[in-house]
Amino acid sequence: MEAGDQAGVFHALQAIQLKKAARSLDGLIYAVTEAFRQLPSSTIDKCFVTLQKVMQCVIAHGGGNNYPLPRVRKQQFQDSKMPVSLEVEETLVDYGLAAALSPFE
Repeated sequence: MEAGDQAGVFHALQAIQLKKAARSLDGLIYAVTEAFRQLPSSTIDKCFVTLQKVMQCVIAHGGGNNYPLPRVRKQQFQDSKMPVSLEVEETLVDYGLAAALSPFE
């Protein structure tokens, strides 16, 4: 799941949840809860890493969405655990903070 990773968790949950017929709101909630329990944690980890990369792109582009989706090489983490957080250049953090503190200038 490369380009679709930002919604990958929801797609994976929906694929599992749709296999169970829900006739009520409680049934739907139960089906989604069960789908979440069945979802491999590695799927969530991969999606979260991609989300972090996308957020870096959003900050680097001043909050805009006119950038190509980043390619995240998650296979390198296959044998080990996915990182909890990704390293971010200090200049990008400074740029993001400056933009957040003066959003309407």
